[in-house]
Amino acid sequence: MLHRVSRFYRASLKSSLAICFLSVCLGAAASAQDRAVLDSVPSPPSQAAFGLTVGLGNVLGGFGASAERYFMDGRASAALGAGYLPSDGNRPGIAGFGAAVRRYFGSGKHQALLELSVSPITLSTTFNGVVVESDANYGPGLAAGYRRTADGGFHFDFNLGVGWAGGAGGAAPIGALGVGHTWRR
Repeated sequence: MLHRVSRFYRASLKSSLAICFLSVCLGAAASAQDRAVLDSVPSPPSQAAFGLTVGLGNVLGGFGASAERYFMDGRASAALGAGYLPSDGNRPGIAGFGAAVRRYFGSGKHQALLELSVSPITLSTTFNGVVVESDANYGPGLAAGYRRTADGGFHFDFNLGVGWAGGAGGAAPIGALGVGHTWRR
């Protein structure tokens, strides 16, 4: 009886070792196949993370620059700009500031954009004796435009729209024309 148990034990041990060996071999083969499949799947395109733009426009604060932070996988952004609104001969130049929220439509190199902003809409000049004072009349604006982004991150954009300066000037056209760079994640 002891002899039959040890023979059974040896046969069972051999079967267990064979099953373990096959499991390890099959697991290694499956792992290699998974790696090959994963290596063949293209990685998703990188998404816009941060951008800097220079140019002329309301959100750029006149002649200025803006910094833009993207969210929603690069489909939307928030921008802050600062610039210089130059003298026109009748009034001195002043600093200008702007802020915008943008929504991008399309993907890849060519995108349409819709922008909601607060920026200088009109300028006013006040004469106090011999002192001339300039003021930027800020208000909300809505603009639509286009952005072209090259593979290396260089971008060109423009937009046109309308802004409202309230009682200080009413409705007025707004827009921007800029170039810059977009960094990706």
